[in-house]
Amino acid sequence: MDAVSRAVALQALPGVADIYIGKIDDTVFFNRSRRINAATDLDYGKIGGLKLAGTNLLDIEIKTWSRGESPFSGTLTMSGIFPQTRTGSSSTMFVTNLVSGLVSNFSLRIPLLDLGLLNLITDVVVELVKTIVVGVLSPILGPILSDVVDPLLQLLGIRLGQVIVTVNGVCEACGGFSLATIVDKTNASPGARVTYTITYTNRGSTTLNNVKIANVTPTSTTFSSATCGVLATGLSGGTVASNPEVGSAGSTEWFLTGTLSPGATGTVTMDVLVQ
Repeated sequence: MDAVSRAVALQALPGVADIYIGKIDDTVFFNRSRRINAATDLDYGKIGGLKLAGTNLLDIEIKTWSRGESPFSGTLTMSGIFPQTRTGSSSTMFVTNLVSGLVSNFSLRIPLLDLGLLNLITDVVVELVKTIVVGVLSPILGPILSDVVDPLLQLLGIRLGQVIVTVNGVCEACGGFSLATIVDKTNASPGARVTYTITYTNRGSTTLNNVKIANVTPTSTTFSSATCGVLATGLSGGTVASNPEVGSAGSTEWFLTGTLSPGATGTVTMDVLVQ
């Protein structure tokens, strides 16, 4: 961020899209207040079977899921009059990651092959069918997502791997005030807790009084907790002025009272849960 020239450059992570193939109970799928957990909520779904002379010999059931996520490769730059909104896309790599996840998480089951002592044969048949199914699905998943799903979503105003960023303004009076954010995990599964530590520093030559810091929950996370962390020298106190309800998304604000001298630095923290 350049407060003097009123310009800001951002690197963004597009929104996350989860894809599930299998069976999810309606009470879970349509419950928007509940986060779907693939390990417990996703069950096998029938995709076909084998018949001999009209008699069903066995069913073929599968389940798999994937989270599409890929950093936007470019930089979104804004300057001039605010607010401004920019849109970026990493759809190609996004789709590639989706397909890779669907293949790596793929699981196949043949319920009717309960052969007791012939379980070795069962395993061989399952692996053979799995290889065939994966071989058929892998080449067509990418084109389906890119050529069918993505255009349909575009009609609704969104796309796979799309990120939309709005900057409401750039602080001109606090040109020497800087924020740096670090995260304790680079990869996290759904349900994992991630801690964001925001370090604030007065890099200017004048003191700053009564500082307010705001940060929003990242995409596909919900708020868990927040603290004032390490209070900078010169400040008399700090409070979490506002935050979303636990399990919800939104903005958290910290209010730091007292004087932040030149060179003084401190931290605030926010814990979120990955959806």
